[in-house]
Order: sequence, then C-alpha cells, then structure tokens
Amino acid sequence: MMVGMAMESPLGEGTWAQGIAGALLNHRSLLERLGDLRTRMFWALLALAIGSVVAWFLFPAILAVLAHPLTSLPGAGAVVARGKLIFTAPQEAFFVRIKIVAFTGAAIASPVILWQMWRFLTEGVALGSTRRGTRYTLVLVAVSVVLFAAGTAAAFAFVAPALRVFLYLGGPHVVLVPRASEYLSFLMILIVAFGLTFEYPLLLLGLVFAGVLTSDTLRKRRRLAWFLLIVISAVVTPTVDPITPLFLAIPLAFLYEATIFTARLFKR
Repeated sequence: MMVGMAMESPLGEGTWAQGIAGALLNHRSLLERLGDLRTRMFWALLALAIGSVVAWFLFPAILAVLAHPLTSLPGAGAVVARGKLIFTAPQEAFFVRIKIVAFTGAAIASPVILWQMWRFLTEGVALGSTRRGTRYTLVLVAVSVVLFAAGTAAAFAFVAPALRVFLYLGGPHVVLVPRASEYLSFLMILIVAFGLTFEYPLLLLGLVFAGVLTSDTLRKRRRLAWFLLIVISAVVTPTVDPITPLFLAIPLAFLYEATIFTARLFKR
C-alpha cells in the first residue's frame, strides 16, 4: 500500500526512481571496483610468475649466495666450499627449491606488486588520480624496495656472526653441518624480519602526512624512539650477545633521523 501511494505521487515517483538509480549506480561502482581489483591482481600474479621463472633458472646462483655465510664456519664451510648443501630427505631438495624460487620471485616482482596494491588503494582519491599522485607512488615504491634491500643486506651481514655466537655457546666440540631446509628457513625469516624492520620510516612518514605526528613530536621523542629501536633490534636479531642488536639499532636510528629530516623538508 505504501509503495502504491509513493508511486501515485509525482514526488514519490521521483524519489523512488532516484533510489533505484542510486542503487544501480552503487552496484555498478562496486562491480567496477571488483573488476579493477581483478585486473591488478592479474598483473601482480603475472609479475610473480615471471619472477619465479627467472628465479628457477637462476637457482644455483641464488643458492650459492644464500649459502655464502656458511663458508666461514668450520665443518659447514668445508661442505659449502664444494658447492654442496646437506639434505636428509628425498623430497627435501625439491621443496627447498620451490621455497627459494617463490621467495626470490616475490622479491623480483615486489615493485610491480607494491605498485598495483598502492594504485588500487588510492584509486578515486584526488591525489591518487593525478600525475602528482603517480609520482608519489613511484617514489614510495622505490623507497620501499631500497629500504627492504638495505634490510636484506643487514640480515646477510648478521647471519655469520649470529651462527658463530651459537657455535661458541655450544662449546668447542660442536661442529655445525646444517640441513639445507633448516638453514634456509632461518635465513629467509631473518631477511623478512630485517626487511620489514627497515620499512618503519614509511609508516612514520605516513602518520606525519596524515597529521597524526609532526617532525617536532618525533624530535622530542627521540630518546624514547632510540630505546624502542634497541628493544626491537634485540627481538629481531637471533643472538644473545648485546653487540649484534646494537649494530642493527645504529642504522635504524639513522633512518629515524632521516625521517625527521624528510618531515621537516615537507614542513610537517
């Protein structure tokens, strides 16, 4: 009855039509959004597939790089020097290769994945739809990749000292001959942990540009931030000595100061 009355009135008929049109437009907008997501996921997965194919053919070289920190260790060094790693299960070598190929493929495709993800998140936003927004996205993706690469380099620098500390704590009669899967899992977890830790300046800058933080706030909270960075370094590094976390905290503190400088540069 209420619907009939609404349809009989010109005003009610216009309101009804506008409601249907609004629902259809919203439905269309949702479908367009899902279509855009599907397209961007396709390009991201295609980049991942291409990166994985490249990593598959470069697997021997990649494995040699990943195993290099073992060359300075007694026992393990003698094995790795001959270009060998130890496997104790028939299927272990295959699954290790799949893991390394997927990990390296994701690293190769990360610029494309980050680009597609960021463009999807900023689609329809004023800044994201302009040339200026495109430039910001390029800079963000480039800086993110550089920071993660710096974290990866730091992880490689700390792997060998960490393993030597573990051997020292085990005693002089312990010789490390690690299984390939266990060592590579340990190394990849360390790389991800260090890489993500080095990304924290982007989070701080995001909060600065969102108006949550300012450069003055970061400067005034410098001592607290340095203390937290030391704590985070102690959690991320898998050693029990106080020196290794300190060496990690130094570049993290430098990144904190660079974040303050960048925020002041943009007058934030």
